[in-house]
Amino acid sequence: MRGYAYLGEGGKTLWNEGYVTAETELGLAFFDQTSPQANQPGYWERIDLQFPDEECVMQMARHWCLAPMDLTPDMSPSAIGLRGEFPSL
Repeated sequence: MRGYAYLGEGGKTLWNEGYVTAETELGLAFFDQTSPQANQPGYWERIDLQFPDEECVMQMARHWCLAPMDLTPDMSPSAIGLRGEFPSL
């Protein structure tokens, strides 16, 4: 079980609970302002940590199952569920 939420506009981790198995397997480690280490000198200059972005989310989705960005219209039979696109505004 894993729960993680990051607000990029504010640079804040909103939720970080559970096992980080997938992140570890993918080599992902994120900055976390709620971590006790965040108050230590040099924490925000570390090169072994990164801010999560869309690519990290897609890597996690692919690791667990399937990334939404990888879906194509020919991947599922038309008889199962509904599928479509939002029109551009």
